[in-house]
Amino acid sequence: MNSVSNLPVFFLSIFLGFIGALTPGFAADNSESNSLIKVACVGDSITAGAGAPKGESYPDQLQQILGTGWKVQNFGRNGCTMLRNGDRPYWKDKNLQRAQDFKPNVVIIMLGTNDSKPQNWVHESEFASDYRDMVKIFQGLESKPRIYICHVPTVIEPNRYKISETNSVIIRQRIDGLATEMNLEVIPMDKAYGNELSVLKVDSACSFKNPAGPV
Repeated sequence: MNSVSNLPVFFLSIFLGFIGALTPGFAADNSESNSLIKVACVGDSITAGAGAPKGESYPDQLQQILGTGWKVQNFGRNGCTMLRNGDRPYWKDKNLQRAQDFKPNVVIIMLGTNDSKPQNWVHESEFASDYRDMVKIFQGLESKPRIYICHVPTVIEPNRYKISETNSVIIRQRIDGLATEMNLEVIPMDKAYGNELSVLKVDSACSFKNPAGPV
């Protein structure tokens, strides 16, 4: 398996394409205060960078590529779900409020991987409504951020965390539906490795360097 650190390169190439079209508007919005353009990365341990060396989570790498003028903040938390009724809902994590208090200009949401687990999938009918509500929270911020939602990465089954690719396919479809409904951009993280490689190995979960620890 190739180094998982390749994943941010794919991610950034897509994200920077989106941002390139938006940068003039951001510059105009921030010209008077000369403030940084702030990016809030919301997610589980794929965002947090569990198992990766210090400074190699995707938000860290995004900061390095965007450079000065941008402030990228990592609000990832291991094991979190989008579902309010999941076993570890992001809704109850302090990072949700911290992400709002950050007053971001850009929000990237990548949640849903842990929602595919059997104990959480019993609430799958609530996924789209919970996701919609979270997007609306960020849309309601005074900073009026541009919001990007991410497909959950592909997984290989079986894996010790019981993360389901079958359920992840459905989650991606629901994310696409929300993107259409709410006029949001989707970052296709499931295409990062084509059809051959996955964020999850058979015996371990994702980090951005050496797979380890829960998603």
